[in-house]
Amino acid sequence: MGVLTHLDQFKDETELTKTIEHLQDHFQTEICEGATIFHLSCLNDYELYKMLEVQKLAEAISMLRFRTPSWRAEHPYVLVDRFEDVTPPEKLHKDANCKRIIGLCGHLRGCNIKSGSKVHLAGVGDFRLDGVRSTADPSPLSSEMEKENDFFEPPHMKKKRFRTGTYIRLEVHDVPFSIVENFDPCHPILVGGINHEEDNVGCMQARLKRHDWHMKLLKSEDPTTVSAGWRRYQTIPIYAMELDTKQHESAKYIPQYEHCLAMFWGPLAPPHTRIAVVQGNKEVFRIRATAVVLDPKHHSKIVKESKLKGKPHKIRGRRAPIKFTPDTDVDKVIGASIRTWTEIRGKVDEATKKEGIAKCTFKSKIDFHDTVIMPVFRQVEAPRVHYPLAALEPHDYIVPVNKDSLKQGDPAAHRQLRLAQQRRSVKFPDADPCSYSFLKYLMLSYMTKNVRRKTVVVMSEEKRGALTMKRKREERKKERRWRRLDTRLLFNF
Repeated sequence: MGVLTHLDQFKDETELTKTIEHLQDHFQTEICEGATIFHLSCLNDYELYKMLEVQKLAEAISMLRFRTPSWRAEHPYVLVDRFEDVTPPEKLHKDANCKRIIGLCGHLRGCNIKSGSKVHLAGVGDFRLDGVRSTADPSPLSSEMEKENDFFEPPHMKKKRFRTGTYIRLEVHDVPFSIVENFDPCHPILVGGINHEEDNVGCMQARLKRHDWHMKLLKSEDPTTVSAGWRRYQTIPIYAMELDTKQHESAKYIPQYEHCLAMFWGPLAPPHTRIAVVQGNKEVFRIRATAVVLDPKHHSKIVKESKLKGKPHKIRGRRAPIKFTPDTDVDKVIGASIRTWTEIRGKVDEATKKEGIAKCTFKSKIDFHDTVIMPVFRQVEAPRVHYPLAALEPHDYIVPVNKDSLKQGDPAAHRQLRLAQQRRSVKFPDADPCSYSFLKYLMLSYMTKNVRRKTVVVMSEEKRGALTMKRKREERKKERRWRRLDTRLLFNF
């Protein structure tokens, strides 16, 4: 669900309706089919949204049915809430930088898992689970859940398979010591299961489209960061557009508004896996494009136009054997169009016994010094390279900004610096700060990097003071009215 605001800026109702319809279509295209948009009309006199609209929005949110993405439903995964380094002390004493044995605890989601399964530790790499067992949940939802875990523990221990919802402990061996050295409790650790198909590396094709909020076009053979499934890695893709002949020709840039074909090398992902093409942390908007992995059974050949050059071997009127490079397979180019630098056109008639020489016919007689050009399409492949991205370095909440590099008087740069130094969270206080019983001021808690907190009310001090003065004036008016009424009653009496 999306929420539209600032609609009061539109004065024309027709323009407002068209804008809402356009954003609705765009939202469904970028997010998913069936996604809806809720729009808030305007603010009231107290700089707040209308309570009736907020109530309707809250009801719509409470009735939403969250769909589990197919990827999560088909893969086991654990969002770790407890991390343990169980490396033997004698091993650490010999080498402090040795590979570690770690224990990871959390609730199992997605689907079932068993010991010996292969998993991907996000930002670290692929590992084989050396042990999986159920353990006591430190924060059980209810006593029924606790009994259910105890009930399923004995049979699953025999089968070495655990159901979703079970609180489990994963043991992983030979993990780089950096994950322990740079461990940050504020940075989540995700463990995702991978199947046999995803354990291999190969060439994939995907249907890709530039994100409308990314201003630049992607270029073929430029290093690109891909987020597919649990993995993030850098690869060098090739983009292509479909021709009228149902072939795909390599393109230098992706189209601005249309879909195109992307071919790249990396860890294989199942068909229909959604991919996000992202860029560096320093950019304002990081999503560059979105894509969907295509079925390998329907992969297309990507060709690129190249020009073969040849020289006349002998000239007999309008006919002449042309000598191209020795590796040219003339049998495959019979009937192809050719031309000279002077725009004398012709075609390839037949091959000769000598390699790379073809008998050709031209519309007029050519000169012995002419260079003959034959445009051909050759199949291209994506470079067979990919670089997994590690996340073992110390983490900042937001990528830091160098203060010395900021331009003087640049408000956008300084705003980026303020955002980089602050992390926002939302709180609703228990007590109402004003006399209106239905209002609860939304408060923002800014947590800086050194974990110092300060709470700021969204409504400014000036507006709050003006509201308080207005309320006091109204109360004084009421008191005066009551006094006048009392005086009249006494006078009449």
